[in-house]
Amino acid sequence: MKGLNIYISKVKDQDSTTLPGIVIFILLILLGIVLVPIFIFFWFLGIVYNLFSPKGGNNNTPYWTKVQTNTDLNLKYHWTTNDEIPEYLIKYFDPLAPLIFDTEPKLEFFNGFFTNFKVERSDGIFVQRIEPNGTNDDIKSMPLYFFKFSNYEFEMIKDLKGFEIESKGNPDDFIITAFDGEDEWEIRLTS
Repeated sequence: MKGLNIYISKVKDQDSTTLPGIVIFILLILLGIVLVPIFIFFWFLGIVYNLFSPKGGNNNTPYWTKVQTNTDLNLKYHWTTNDEIPEYLIKYFDPLAPLIFDTEPKLEFFNGFFTNFKVERSDGIFVQRIEPNGTNDDIKSMPLYFFKFSNYEFEMIKDLKGFEIESKGNPDDFIITAFDGEDEWEIRLTS
């Protein structure tokens, strides 16, 4: 797409058997052992609070968040609940529920489910779409897309199924690091 620069590079394979890697792993285990009792204490306090706090009305209407598009496109999204998504997605995304988008005018691209990864820009939005297999019982792919608001065009950047994604930067210049235990990719997106 014009005006958007995408740089994809594979980072050197991870080798976690080095001495600093082992030391960090042991420190993380010790930190976890210390933090588990604290977590259990606050979890118990939360249970007690929920037992005695007044219950509000049951509002099952999802809260929609509007995306600023600066065009005639009306785009909004909300986090799903387990009763809104197919069973095969629950094992992948519970408790990090996928997103559902709604558009006016209706656009085929935004039908379906998306991961919680999204980066909003003034000219478009980066989203990771969940594409089911042919029998709708498993995930076929999870490509990262850029959708341009002005002309409703979208471009697939890379399929990141099975990868953990971290991003940093601002919407006009950011880096996505994707890793799956063996491979690591760095995707830099600039204007």
